[in-house]
Amino acid sequence: ALWCCVWAVVGAAVGGTILYFWGANAPVAAIGVIESVPAIGPGMMARVRESLAESGVLAMILGPLSGTPFKAYAVEAAVSGISFPLFLLAIVPARAPRFVLTVLFAAAAARMLKPRIGMRGTLTVWLLSWIVFYGFYFWTHPG
Repeated sequence: ALWCCVWAVVGAAVGGTILYFWGANAPVAAIGVIESVPAIGPGMMARVRESLAESGVLAMILGPLSGTPFKAYAVEAAVSGISFPLFLLAIVPARAPRFVLTVLFAAAAARMLKPRIGMRGTLTVWLLSWIVFYGFYFWTHPG
């Protein structure tokens, strides 16, 4: 599963690169589309813009830990003056910790749950956990 994290970071780099250059070349259109994503809205994008102006690439690294989707930072990064090489370097610390912590937590949960409730029960617990997690997220981040 940790190898999957490597590929997830590669995917984040590819997707982030597309969003970075879209934001650089057509910021109004890119921001408009990102603002239409559930739980993202003009207020969140304004906060992203402000945090990038204040903290630069550090905001891009820490922002996703607070529940702000990375895609919002990717679209705003070029407009905020973050160079593409610096943007690429920031993707690993911005994305990898969350991926790795999720995998480690899921593995630990499986080691505890599987002997007691089997694989089917473990998968059910994971499913319900994600439903509760994202239900809470969308409830607290209406956009």
